[in-house]
Amino acid sequence: MSATYEHRKVVAFVDSFKAANKNTVERVRKFDPKQKTWTFEIVKRDENVVKFSEDIKKSKRRQREKDKRQKTTPAKKNVIPAKPTVNITPQIMPQKPRSEMRLNVMRLHKDGLKFKEIGNLYGVSESSARTAYYREKRENENPVNLRQ
Repeated sequence: MSATYEHRKVVAFVDSFKAANKNTVERVRKFDPKQKTWTFEIVKRDENVVKFSEDIKKSKRRQREKDKRQKTTPAKKNVIPAKPTVNITPQIMPQKPRSEMRLNVMRLHKDGLKFKEIGNLYGVSESSARTAYYREKRENENPVNLRQ
């Protein structure tokens, strides 16, 4: 809401309040010098004021009900359809035992092959061939057999 809209709304409310209280008669009851306030007493109340206050209560109630309806309205959820399951059987590649591969990687690297070429021979990546080489080298240096 813009400030001008809110201002117009307040001015309209004040005008309607004044119109409803046109026939209300008030008189000054007393002045309090300490608080610097005037107290007024209503001598005659206009019947339109009761109608005005009931209209305000009804409009507030309608607004609350409207807000409640908007809150209780369930938001549409985006349902993502389930993907059909496809039975994919992984291709099982024949693999040599790791220890045999490690020994062969050690032997091939000593023969002068690079890790990339060794990885291509075994169908593994260059880093896997390098890892196999250094693990086997570490185990050969430490005579304690950790594998059982």
